[in-house]
Amino acid sequence: MSSVICMSKIKVHFYGLIKGDFFVQEFEVDSLYTLGDLEKDIVRIYGNDINEDYKSNEGLLNHKLVRVGDVSGKRLDDLNTDISGLSEIWFVVPFAGG
Repeated sequence: MSSVICMSKIKVHFYGLIKGDFFVQEFEVDSLYTLGDLEKDIVRIYGNDINEDYKSNEGLLNHKLVRVGDVSGKRLDDLNTDISGLSEIWFVVPFAGG
C-alpha cells in the first residue's frame, strides 16, 4: 500500500517587501512548516530583490521593519510558529509618512 503525501498551500501576500511591489504567491507547505521555513524559502527565491535593510543578520527577515500577520491580523514573530494550518499570511513593510 502506497501512501500519498498531500501538501497544503498557503497564500502569501507581499506588500512592499520585494522591490516595493504588491503581489500574492502560493507556496506548497509540508505539515509542521514554520514561519522560519517560509522566510528561508522567501529569501532563497526573492533574496536579490529584497532590500538588505529588510533582512536580519541570520539571513531571514528583519521583524523590526517587516510585519508578518495571519488572515485575522494577528502578528506573527516567532520563527518556530507552525503555519502549516494557515490559508493566508501577510508580509508587510509599513510605509513611513513624511
